[in-house]
Amino acid sequence: MTRVIGRKSLKADIEEKAVLIRCQEMLAEKIPIRDGSWNYKEIDVLNKYLFMSAKPVVYIVNIGRDEYIRKQNKWLPKIMAWVKANGGGPVLPFSADYEKEVLATAGSPDKILRDAAAEECGAPTMIHKIVNCGYRTLKLIHYFTAGEDEVKCWTIR
Repeated sequence: MTRVIGRKSLKADIEEKAVLIRCQEMLAEKIPIRDGSWNYKEIDVLNKYLFMSAKPVVYIVNIGRDEYIRKQNKWLPKIMAWVKANGGGPVLPFSADYEKEVLATAGSPDKILRDAAAEECGAPTMIHKIVNCGYRTLKLIHYFTAGEDEVKCWTIR
């Protein structure tokens, strides 16, 4: 028989404690919580605590404009090694200066104009890859619905 304390049962407290002990062990071993295999009950417990290492991660590395066009940066291999040693995740190099220049050249955020301007500037834009990587990392997809007068795009898991 489980005794109810307030609104939670003693059994729920024991299960929650077991999840938190497992989290503590993973963090002591420097394993991100996102890399554990969790069932739905355990995920509910984890969602209450909002552990930073439970969140999906994408590393976006801002490099110089010229380095981006040449596709060479002396720090990028070191950054990638650090990311690999500390839990891993996708690493996307991009240049904010270059993207700003491409957008100014295109004169519009339209994909076709932006891609043409990027080709003119000397390297492809990373905006598409950043968005696609974000969708993959968060496990999101597009879902389209259509009616007589409109088509809608929904972002769902």
